[in-house]
Amino acid sequence: MSVRLVSMIDQIGQSLSMNTAAAALFVDFSSAFNQLWFNGLWLKLNKLNCPLYIIAWLKHYLCGRKAYIDIKSTISSTFELSKGVPQGSCIDPVLFIVYHHDLLESLSTIHWKHLFADDLAVSIAPSAALSPKKIIKSLKKQLVQILKRLIKYSTQWKQPINYDKTYWTLFNRQGNPKIPTIKCKGHKIEHLNQIKYLGTILDAKLSFTVHLDYIKSKI
Repeated sequence: MSVRLVSMIDQIGQSLSMNTAAAALFVDFSSAFNQLWFNGLWLKLNKLNCPLYIIAWLKHYLCGRKAYIDIKSTISSTFELSKGVPQGSCIDPVLFIVYHHDLLESLSTIHWKHLFADDLAVSIAPSAALSPKKIIKSLKKQLVQILKRLIKYSTQWKQPINYDKTYWTLFNRQGNPKIPTIKCKGHKIEHLNQIKYLGTILDAKLSFTVHLDYIKSKI
């Protein structure tokens, strides 16, 4: 976890040190572990040349589980689950990462991608040769492109994105640029001036002042 965090901070810091800006997209998947699609998992494990006996064991472990819905003592008939891993199992994050091993590959190679369990963050750094206005336009364009690829991936592999908890942040130390509106396929992505990522509060200037104040308040 710390390696992912330090790596991302370093990448954003490099952009800021060159007097340019950077952006980061923080993606939340809806009920991530509950949405893991079994048929998609078997397909990807086969593509990874996973031994058949391991796939057979996982099928025995995951398949055949049943559930029902209880609403105010009104109980539905039982149904068999076709997705989702058992809650609290130590294998949950492992299966999630294996299932989404190709998620990062589906995004552009020019961006930095960080996936820790079900936390996905993508950082973007434009060319330092661009003017301030063109930098913001470039970041917006790249964010929309990333979102399009994510939506395509999430639709294909039945891993819905929670747009209400997906955010983006513009990191910048040069004045107060106009924050663009990021929309993709009818979904508006909220901009935050600061965000908590893997336990650390990242502010727009990457000063860590907000995070240090938060730590001091806990002492």
